[in-house]
Amino acid sequence: MKRYTITISRQFGSMGRPIARRLAELLDVNFYDREAVENQARQEHLPVSIINDLQRAAEDPYFMMKYPLGNGPSDVQFHLYQMQSKIVRQLADQGSCVFVGRCSDYVLKDRENHIKIFIYAPLESRIKVCMERFGMNEHQARMMTAVVDKARQAYHMTYTGYLPEAEKDMLVNSQKLGVEKTAEMLRDMIWQRLSE
Repeated sequence: MKRYTITISRQFGSMGRPIARRLAELLDVNFYDREAVENQARQEHLPVSIINDLQRAAEDPYFMMKYPLGNGPSDVQFHLYQMQSKIVRQLADQGSCVFVGRCSDYVLKDRENHIKIFIYAPLESRIKVCMERFGMNEHQARMMTAVVDKARQAYHMTYTGYLPEAEKDMLVNSQKLGVEKTAEMLRDMIWQRLSE
């Protein structure tokens, strides 16, 4: 099969990351997310965050969701974005893969056989997911959903010029099928598209 790259953007609480991970397993390709990018940066001795951000991230488990590149000065954030983009390209060079987040849809936009996916779900479904998966109460879940969605939109718009759901090949409502069935459906659609 030809080499390909799948990039997935998602709404907070839509189960986009677990779907992306399961999709990579079904396709038998590498899976990359923020953690993979940061691990690669550490191996290359590149700074991926500022010490204060790391300290705040330790105090708030959702800090990096609210501030994808930390909350330092904009020039520092831009530098981190450039380093992150370089790592995303390096990881994608290693073979077919599934990327989630990191503006990977934009960073890898010129790749051959690149399929861009956006995963979303109705607000009430996402709130329920946050309550069940993260142990939040309803108020916290509503607040985090709004805050993280806004942060992801701002991050994506700043570095790509468009919102995360724009410029996509597929938009998928994950509430309809859940993690496993959504991943299976995406796998089948990807196989079909790559065989055309």
